[in-house]
Amino acid sequence: MTFIASVKARNGVALIADSLVTTTKQIIEANDYINLVSRKAKESKGGEAIVLSPQEISTLFKRVPAFTKDYEDKLFEMDKYTAISTAGSAEINGKRISQIISEFKASYAKDKSYIRKGIKSRVNMFGAFVESEAKKHIKKYKTIDNTDFVITHYDRKKCITRIFKMYVLQSSKESLKDSKYKVIEIRDAFEIETVVCDGQNRLTEGLLYGDFLTINMVIKNVLAKVAQDFNIPIDDTYKEKMLENKDLIPWGVREFLLAKLTNLSLQQAVDLANLLMHIELDIQKYTKEIPTVGGVIKLAIIDEDGFRFIAGNEIKVPNSL
Repeated sequence: MTFIASVKARNGVALIADSLVTTTKQIIEANDYINLVSRKAKESKGGEAIVLSPQEISTLFKRVPAFTKDYEDKLFEMDKYTAISTAGSAEINGKRISQIISEFKASYAKDKSYIRKGIKSRVNMFGAFVESEAKKHIKKYKTIDNTDFVITHYDRKKCITRIFKMYVLQSSKESLKDSKYKVIEIRDAFEIETVVCDGQNRLTEGLLYGDFLTINMVIKNVLAKVAQDFNIPIDDTYKEKMLENKDLIPWGVREFLLAKLTNLSLQQAVDLANLLMHIELDIQKYTKEIPTVGGVIKLAIIDEDGFRFIAGNEIKVPNSL
């Protein structure tokens, strides 16, 4: 896991990313195995041998963190006023994310029209470039895991920040058989999203959105289940009306903290990005899982002078010297 965030300010944007990479492995926990055997024993007739099928055993496997290593780059300059941060797989098609971004930049280095394109067009071009690499990855390795990108652009003339979230979806060779299937999804961050984060951001989302995200997810899941069980079509408009119904959702739940994070100075945005990172970092001390966020923390800003790192990007003299 990782933690990345972009925090909008009135005169720029602050960006932060950790540098820890977590390798996972698939395991079967003893309790899950014992529970399966116990259930099969109850279902079997007395004296019969318990038989576990490969399919039943395969459902027991869980992907869990195995070990971590430091110094993975997750925050990059795309151009003078645009940055990319990433969470998820460290490699696609045998290439590190930094290499993919470098190759993309090199492919348009001599194209003077590229920088004149709108940021949405440039994001779509990057998406097409990553999708090509992702499809090659799937053909080579049969599947691909999720990788997320947060693309942050500051328009110095309009003094506004636009943020996009791009998802490499978990896919397989079977997925590609559908000609309409897209490995990549791109969406604009909502205007109200002063903070856009990804990776291990459960605590941050809870802090910024309160209970609203949970209620939103529960309502949509319940309606989807009702639609499936009773064969009743329920469109998104109806779901949105339920979320706006004050009799169902108390107004206090909708007054999430994020709506109040407006008109931040760039210093406040930097401080908030740092605070959110340390919330995610510090809570790991009290959980049973291995730490999956940490290492060198990189902090950058984009303002009228462009992108620049302000912490974490320098080579330091070893403490022993």
